[in-house]
Amino acid sequence: MTPIKAVLFDWGETLVRIPGMIHSPERHLGCLKRLFEECGGENGGPDLRALGVSWPSLRTVDGADEVTEELARHVRLAIVSNYPHAPVVYGTLERLGLRRHFCAVVVSSELGWLKPHPELYRTALTRIGARAEETVFVGDDLDNDIRAPKALGLRTAWLTTEPSKQPPEADITLSDLRQLTAWCNLPSEGRRERER
Repeated sequence: MTPIKAVLFDWGETLVRIPGMIHSPERHLGCLKRLFEECGGENGGPDLRALGVSWPSLRTVDGADEVTEELARHVRLAIVSNYPHAPVVYGTLERLGLRRHFCAVVVSSELGWLKPHPELYRTALTRIGARAEETVFVGDDLDNDIRAPKALGLRTAWLTTEPSKQPPEADITLSDLRQLTAWCNLPSEGRRERER
């Protein structure tokens, strides 16, 4: 089996807990409309408090800090997010101290496509210089984070609260993000620094 050289992560509910997060294109588009029509913050940016979300309520998923730090020592990391306003994704990653681990961040609002459109995954692979067969996608949504990447040839890790279920498209089912590092079978000696 080809060694893992890259890991793509979903953002919301995989790395960052978002209170009230609901997966659906309609919900994302509704959020975008609300951000621009009702919630202009300083300099026209989004005011998350108007959406009932404060920066302090946004937190990392258990294990996200240690997993991304460890993986970044060995492989290239990227984020592929279905979010209607990219500055929220970038801002959250910065505030939570995760951004430094990622070579690329791909957000649907910047490309004009929503997952599961293949262009989002392909863009991330191109930006980090990885091939599908040497990459694993980690996420919590079966269609967007497991089935679609698997169809493109990526390996997949499904983060779920129902670890007894394992769809055929998931190479591994994770009940805790920290299980990912052992599964990736990273070298313990002669560690390879990630390429920048």
